[in-house]
Amino acid sequence: MKEINNNFGKRLKEERNRLGLTQLELAKKIGVTSKTISNYETGMFHTPLMYMIKEGIDIGYLITGHPLSPECLEQLILAIVDNEPPEVNRNLVIDIIKQQLEYLR
Repeated sequence: MKEINNNFGKRLKEERNRLGLTQLELAKKIGVTSKTISNYETGMFHTPLMYMIKEGIDIGYLITGHPLSPECLEQLILAIVDNEPPEVNRNLVIDIIKQQLEYLR
């Protein structure tokens, strides 16, 4: 089994910094400890979300109520288990955007 890469943790830290939040502030906002945030950012532990994606759970459906295409799910899985992100498939990106726009209607 391939290990989950830590690009998620790096991006979480970037987003936290973009929002001007400390680990403690983010932790309080989402109901975890600052140690948990640190563990996510350093790759020591992975978020339940990443494990859900790895197991094929459709997070698009969980968030919006509209399922993602099987191809989109496959790309998400590849993005977290591969050391290198997969090539960007423009059609899948367009499909995701269309699905999100449909959800917003």
